[in-house]
Amino acid sequence: MNLFSSTIKKNVLLVFKGIAMGAANKVPGVSGGVVAFVAGFYEELIYSLQKINLKAFSILVNRGWKPFVQYINGRFLGLLFLGVGISYFSVSLLLDFLIKNFETEVFGLFFGMILSSLYFIYQDVKKWNYKTVGFFLMGLGCWIADNVHQTHDRKRLPSFCFLLWFHRRFRNDIARALRFLFTSFVG
Repeated sequence: MNLFSSTIKKNVLLVFKGIAMGAANKVPGVSGGVVAFVAGFYEELIYSLQKINLKAFSILVNRGWKPFVQYINGRFLGLLFLGVGISYFSVSLLLDFLIKNFETEVFGLFFGMILSSLYFIYQDVKKWNYKTVGFFLMGLGCWIADNVHQTHDRKRLPSFCFLLWFHRRFRNDIARALRFLFTSFVG
């Protein structure tokens, strides 16, 4: 009985982690990956998602559903994405209200979570060198440029026009590159 209740607790906790991931995805500039990293299941998430490949579908076709689910860590992914789905239809509505009425406080909460994740990243990076610091400073520069653009009137910043256009144009590409960089640090 104790083993059964332990399994139920783990499953419920995983659904709640998915809910937190879904809520974080609702806040602009915050990724559910930050929640996964801070909550300690980022590596398992990446590993499980990498298992969804041609070999997995070969297992599904040749050996059936159960071996497929076992191969891709389907229980973990299913419970996690169940939480993300629940969040989409419940917590995200609450978050919409909170962002509309308490924008500074909500962004402060998630900014604090991002800052706290820096400690864990610092612990996981084995070798700090000029390249590592350079990429960190590049990400910090993009963050500063984005905040300058969002918080100031464009008419007051004519010297930043080209920089802001450049930043907006390539921000998504840089964000994707930094996500891959972040993944390589953790992995």
